[in-house]
Amino acid sequence: MREDPRAREAEPLPFVPAFRYTLGNRAFWIYALAALFLLFAVGLFAAAMPFYAKYALGLGEEATALLFASVLLAALPSVSLWARLAGALGPKRAWLWAIGLLALGALLLLWPRGLLEALPVGVLIGTGFGGVLVLGDVLLAEVIDRDAAATGRRREGVYYSVYGFINRLSGPLQALAFALLTPLFGYVSGENPGPNPEAAFRFLMAVPPFAASLLALALAARFPYGARG
Repeated sequence: MREDPRAREAEPLPFVPAFRYTLGNRAFWIYALAALFLLFAVGLFAAAMPFYAKYALGLGEEATALLFASVLLAALPSVSLWARLAGALGPKRAWLWAIGLLALGALLLLWPRGLLEALPVGVLIGTGFGGVLVLGDVLLAEVIDRDAAATGRRREGVYYSVYGFINRLSGPLQALAFALLTPLFGYVSGENPGPNPEAAFRFLMAVPPFAASLLALALAARFPYGARG
């Protein structure tokens, strides 16, 4: 992979106009906020999975590892599937399908009672995650390419720096979701799990990620690029 040397020929925009153009790009904001909600959902899955496995499913460490593996092993081969769907449906429509699978998987986490019931849900979440991961980069590249056509300058650095800052907000959102367990369910810590830790972590693994995925789906539907040409 090599950068196009012609991208260096144009003078870069000054600092303030460069950020002004970026922050005024509606398509970028739609994408970035959708990606923030998706990163929050996926990050919460990873952070809360050990607690969900322990309190809601009654699993030990080895079975919990299998549950994690179901997500990862589904995500990796799904990349090829999503690449084909992006070619057939267009990246935006394929992205919508991936987000929809992630939302469905989150909702289904309310019901499993053991490992065998949870594994298919993990596969569903992993498949959706693979699509979200791959197709998001394709759509952000579309935003950057259209910006380059409008300004005559390649400005990936500015876009990725702003996008990276927005993504950092997923951490505080995850912390807030965990903090809600105390007033809602009385959960404080492993030493003081409250009266119903099972309900607490079924809620945490399903409801906030499902709501975040629905918000991401609503934003993604308004994304102006990526339809099949």
